[in-house]
Amino acid sequence: MANFLFWNLNKKPLKEEIIQLCHYHEVDILILAESDLLESDFIVVLIRDLISEFNLPFNLSPRLSFFIRFPLDCFEPILDEGGIAIRMLSPPIGLDILIIAVHLPSKLHYKEIDQVFECTRLIKTIEEAEHKVGHHRTVVVGDFNMNPFEVGFISSDGLHAVMDKRIAKKISRKVQGAKRNFFYNPMWGKLGDTSFGPPGTFFYNDSSHVCYFWNIFDQVILRPQILPYFKETSLEILSSVAGRSLLKETGTPDRSFASDHLPILFKIEIEREV
Repeated sequence: MANFLFWNLNKKPLKEEIIQLCHYHEVDILILAESDLLESDFIVVLIRDLISEFNLPFNLSPRLSFFIRFPLDCFEPILDEGGIAIRMLSPPIGLDILIIAVHLPSKLHYKEIDQVFECTRLIKTIEEAEHKVGHHRTVVVGDFNMNPFEVGFISSDGLHAVMDKRIAKKISRKVQGAKRNFFYNPMWGKLGDTSFGPPGTFFYNDSSHVCYFWNIFDQVILRPQILPYFKETSLEILSSVAGRSLLKETGTPDRSFASDHLPILFKIEIEREV
């Protein structure tokens, strides 16, 4: 089992909180966005406090950082481009998977149509990486700065990420004669009050006519080929660290203590045979 943790830190010095999360949830792959932590110093503290083998792979991207509990030669860099970092994880025993971490541009600086084109660029990059490694066991995780229902996510020329596993398992569909592969997006099930945990990962309130208040910008999406190995019940939006809430009394992220984003956690059974 590989436990993944992603957190956009919003440049907050959350070293101790991250270590506590890694310890409590037995994290194997930690991915951070908007981190100001000095990686070389942080990995020393991470190893010391967890008393376990954590490694710092080569992180070329200035916007995304990986920390792994696997040997470094199992974690191959494929691409670093803007807010996209692609790695091939080949564990000593088990399943090779493609891990794509993203930190896409903010709505503060990009219009919706810009984000649509950003997803078009991203899917082309993903498909090129899948062709290079020779399989579609792909996990994409990070801060997309978009909700699951936005055009860039659901468009066949975008990420084509659907909410229904049964549809995703059809692998692809044809649109205007062209084959378009699916992603499965389990984050749909985390929207709203009836979900387990917070109703989103990011809260924003303004005076515009259309305001969602809660958003799910931090997401994981998966190719159908990896779904047999994905432990869906493990997917969580975390709202506390070592008994301390990441939320204010109003139930929204406590930006004064931690980040304006909440972390997400999930598991993939990479030990299983293909």
